[in-house]
Amino acid sequence: KSEKMYIPNHGNHLRISPVQEIDPAQLGIERGKLDIFWVSPSCINFSKAKEKGKETGFDISAVAAVVRHIEYLRPKSVVVENVDDYEGSVSYNLIFNGLRKLGYHVKKYNLNSADYGTPQTRKRLYIVAVRSDVGRVPAIPPTHAEFPQPTLFGEALKPWVGWLEAVVDLIPDRPC
Repeated sequence: KSEKMYIPNHGNHLRISPVQEIDPAQLGIERGKLDIFWVSPSCINFSKAKEKGKETGFDISAVAAVVRHIEYLRPKSVVVENVDDYEGSVSYNLIFNGLRKLGYHVKKYNLNSADYGTPQTRKRLYIVAVRSDVGRVPAIPPTHAEFPQPTLFGEALKPWVGWLEAVVDLIPDRPC
């Protein structure tokens, strides 16, 4: 379990339970002071890795609890990460519209990790929100491209990083 790695490195302050069972007032976080609230709702019913399932009541109640946590904690920014097919679900609409109603500037991005220098293509949906008194949602321009082209303004993007390029220094005596 991930807590076996986390606790020795960061301390024993984890709450491991469904979000619906956590009272944000008991977390010891001062309202409005949290910089980033990161949410990765379950993607099991939306993943292309398995046959697409149906969104459950548990999925929806978890996101409703997340919106209540955001309302209570008032973080400066919120990031929601999930698979592309999450868009259009009841859960997606609940959190996207919930953030707007709470006074956040909200944008949706469909990003590929390879476009940011990661040695794998992994497409994900991100909802990025910034509390309106803090600022606006920033642009997230790519730094890499599969087939970089020269540009009129600024430098061309870097090429995607392949897996071998990423691990070559870990392979001693690699044959050419």
